[in-house]
Amino acid sequence: MCGIAGLIGKKITINQVNDLKKSMNHRGPDNFGEYYDSNNIHVNLWHSRLSIIDLNTSSNQPFLSADKRFIIVFNGEIYNFKEIKDKLLLLGYIFETSSDTEVLLNSFIEWNVKCLKYLEGMFAFSIWDNDKKILFSARDRFGEKPFYYSFKKNIFSFASEIRTLRILRDYDFDLNKNDLASFLKYQNFTFDSSIEKNIKSLLPGHYLILDKHKVKVHNYWDVKNFLVEKINGNYTTLKSLKSKIIESIDKSLISDVPLGVFLSGGIDSSIITAVSSKYLNKKISTFSVCFDDSDFVDRKYARYVSEIYKTNHNEIFLDLEDLPSIISKALDSVDNPTADGINTWLVSRAVKKAGISVAISGIGADEIFGGYTTFDRLYLYNLIPKIFKNLSKRLLLNLNGDISPFKRLIKSKNIHEAYGINRTFFNDYWIKKLVVNFEAKDAYADFLDANKINDQKFTTFGQTSYMELVCYMSNVLLKDGDQMSMAHSLEVRAPFLNHKVIESIQKINYNQKFKFGKSKLLLRNMFKDDFNNKFWNRPKQGFVMPWDKWMRNELRPLCEDLFEKSLKQNLFSKSGLYELRNAFYKRKISWSRYWLVLSLTNWVDKNNVI
Repeated sequence: MCGIAGLIGKKITINQVNDLKKSMNHRGPDNFGEYYDSNNIHVNLWHSRLSIIDLNTSSNQPFLSADKRFIIVFNGEIYNFKEIKDKLLLLGYIFETSSDTEVLLNSFIEWNVKCLKYLEGMFAFSIWDNDKKILFSARDRFGEKPFYYSFKKNIFSFASEIRTLRILRDYDFDLNKNDLASFLKYQNFTFDSSIEKNIKSLLPGHYLILDKHKVKVHNYWDVKNFLVEKINGNYTTLKSLKSKIIESIDKSLISDVPLGVFLSGGIDSSIITAVSSKYLNKKISTFSVCFDDSDFVDRKYARYVSEIYKTNHNEIFLDLEDLPSIISKALDSVDNPTADGINTWLVSRAVKKAGISVAISGIGADEIFGGYTTFDRLYLYNLIPKIFKNLSKRLLLNLNGDISPFKRLIKSKNIHEAYGINRTFFNDYWIKKLVVNFEAKDAYADFLDANKINDQKFTTFGQTSYMELVCYMSNVLLKDGDQMSMAHSLEVRAPFLNHKVIESIQKINYNQKFKFGKSKLLLRNMFKDDFNNKFWNRPKQGFVMPWDKWMRNELRPLCEDLFEKSLKQNLFSKSGLYELRNAFYKRKISWSRYWLVLSLTNWVDKNNVI
């Protein structure tokens, strides 16, 4: 896990390189590598390394092919690199290292863009072809690893983080004010947009080619193709799907540095623990993050799982002694403003302090197997007769104000809009108060309409899974997860996001995937014999930190300071800001709404972009 950056078509100054190195250090403190070529086209590539597999310095990057024609910078892990290496050895390739980087580079040399179909893992990488003067870049299928880029005046730059890209662009920054409404609505700048108007994010499952001052982006994998319902009856078995999950977890446990499973006590992390210990016969370390005043009762279930599977279990307590100072540091490390990403920052900090460099996470299971209440809500929405929806729209036509999500759901024109309402952070009532030049936008619905998912043979379950994966998970959870874990040089792996797992789900009979009121039906049925009934039948409970209490007490001076700064920035309406703050203190809105605005305020202030 690392940080990558590149600048094609322009010289770089020493001061910029020094700033760039500082901006990337947290992502890879073990080594900083550079490549420069000033012949005809200025090519500058950088890599900050967090050593996880093959700790030898010969695997440092930028990494050059044997003939020096190709140069790669790569961030991520290729879990099946040994299998790919065996194929390449048979084709006559010789390897100088034991790294997945060299395997990835040789894969591209042998198969070009088709190499992507062989890769299992999380990745963002760029390869410069010195002969053809072409840059090839790609991002993993779900977007676990970030890839930001800018193309302006024939100068192409890319980086793992926006803060690094700002340096490469000579700090030229134009805040993306046009998408402020979408930011408030969905907690993040969505899909290929970013907080900067001229910086884009390469979409998951896409690759990019820079050739002769032209940038072309192509899609190489689309998750919706594996979530539509199979028309024929050639279904696979739960046993086959289970083997794919076990195989993926096995590959995710490869590491040359201390590794642990994040055992929250929930279903997903408990299954990973059971598979590691019982099915793979590995002695693993597990950890649960706790804090003293938590209502988090799943700690006892984490202990139960660790006891029956005899793991080396650690309860790591958050260090919250000087909370305002800690939260200020967390805010300053944010690359993308976020509502609840600070939770991940706090957890990652504690895990890294405990000596763990690689953490295995259950992220993706809720989206793939139906763990959210969204699946039940949209199932009910699709059951409502069309005539009743039309009647309800007329009855609710003039209903204004901060109305309930259910009433807004009824008013939605289709399932795309209904999903967006379910995931809405700020509704239009509040956005109109905050954004001066408000223009109604629905980034989720627009994206889904553009991808023509209505033309596909989706079940409600498959459609909901698709929307959760491409909208919420990729745009919010994975962005937060990467920036906040890498702030502490912690690598997080998600074995449920192996594409072979989701490709197998398509071949499972629908009746085995979904039953109203039964979350994660497939996972429960596959692993029902590994835990007792009390464990399976308890209600879902997340890891909740007392933000509401903190913001009214220990963090109140920090919040008030950020509020005053927000008034001076003129990003939002002053009257709207006052109404928002008052609504928070009167408990009319959740803490997270207020905090999202303060998080953006802090980012704008620290980055001096207005």
